[in-house]
Amino acid sequence: MLVSFAGALKAGYSAARALPEAAAQMEVLYGHEAMICRELQRMLQHMEMNRRPEDLFADLADASRIPDAAVFADVFAIISRSGGDMISVVSRTAEMIMEKMRTAEEIRAAYRARQYEQRLMYVMPLAIMLYMKAVSPGFMDAVYGNVPGTVIMTAALGLYLLALLLGRRITGIEV
Repeated sequence: MLVSFAGALKAGYSAARALPEAAAQMEVLYGHEAMICRELQRMLQHMEMNRRPEDLFADLADASRIPDAAVFADVFAIISRSGGDMISVVSRTAEMIMEKMRTAEEIRAAYRARQYEQRLMYVMPLAIMLYMKAVSPGFMDAVYGNVPGTVIMTAALGLYLLALLLGRRITGIEV
């Protein structure tokens, strides 16, 4: 939405006219029933009642409870009142928010990849043991057929369970 709004400002529209343009583009992209489109329609109705765009963005930020929306609303209110270069400030703010969103998505993707790798590592020891039993049943007798082998394999199982718990704790962190 911010990119569409910034694009309309770059095209020469005022802030009051750029908002309907952004709303029209959002309807094309997401459809009339999308939450962003409904919120933009509400904002347009309030604009018809002579509410200022900066107040509408502040209301949107309050309603959405999205920190980036609040930052944009604050920046937009300041630039509207101070009479600065609205086009470059809005464009730069939109770019910064989009970059933050891309970075967060990259972090989530890397985190999901690590979770998948962790699940794979949970299964691998069991898969190797089953493979060894199936391919060469007598091979494992040397490990499990005597007391030292049983003690060592029990210790290895304990380390495996410890690693499993530690891995779950690490990948259980919310991103």
